[in-house]
Amino acid sequence: MKRRRLSDGSANAGPSEKRSKEQEQGASSIQGASSIQGASSIQGPSKVPRPSKVPRPSKVPRPSKVLRPSKPGTSLKLPLEVGLQLMASRPPACDHIVELLDWFDEPDQIIIIMEHPAPCMDLIDLMYTTTQGALCEDFVRRIWKQAVLACRHCRDRGVLHRDIKAQNLLLQLDTFTVKLVDFGCGDLLQEELYSEYCGTLRYCPPEMLINGTYNGDEATVWSLGILLYLLANGRSPFQNKEQICGGHNLPFIKALSDECRDLIKWCLRLNANCRPSFEDILQHEWFQGPQQ
Repeated sequence: MKRRRLSDGSANAGPSEKRSKEQEQGASSIQGASSIQGASSIQGPSKVPRPSKVPRPSKVPRPSKVLRPSKPGTSLKLPLEVGLQLMASRPPACDHIVELLDWFDEPDQIIIIMEHPAPCMDLIDLMYTTTQGALCEDFVRRIWKQAVLACRHCRDRGVLHRDIKAQNLLLQLDTFTVKLVDFGCGDLLQEELYSEYCGTLRYCPPEMLINGTYNGDEATVWSLGILLYLLANGRSPFQNKEQICGGHNLPFIKALSDECRDLIKWCLRLNANCRPSFEDILQHEWFQGPQQ
């Protein structure tokens, strides 16, 4: 087994370094959350206090895609998921991206050690275990804005996450901080259209289903629109390909404001060129006013 240690935002082969005292304490009380696929669970003594951040391991199959060496003359090639998360996490870091702590390179899998905010749950669990559906609009505004900021940060770092959904957004329950996780479906952001979609069907943009191609940022905005509708209305707007590609006569709950409805409809425009940018979203009137 080969191990790659993280130092100053880059991956380098080298000897093991001692974990910090906080990480050692956390390692004895790790409980993997179900929101990241393939995470293994390690449970220790119940008497150990649970820190606000603990590392959590995630095992993923060895990827076929790798990133080229970042520096001339070096031979180290990073697995794509690791490289994307390093790109998104390099300083100045974003509070809304989960931190990559370490990773291990094994013959048939990559083991990734990530920050696990505690206590936390993903947004889909939050909806159906605490409220049984739609969340309060003011709260939706607060958490969805953080998802938008995470996506904009990824764009600025040249990263396309490609699987924005409620299950991939962790909410830290004591601070209400949202963190984006799971870069396993991601790719390097490019200006050219993509012809491969690796995310979840219900969040897939219609242009991919109709034309077989999509723009990275425009598809991300579509996924954010699906997420906003889900959080604010308590259900997914589309259940199949026909609904995604059909006319959008979306039903809304009565209590939802006109501003929120307008933003959802804007993000879910069938014409991808008519969707807002991340900057347009953050300047929308739904985010303005004394509540912000």
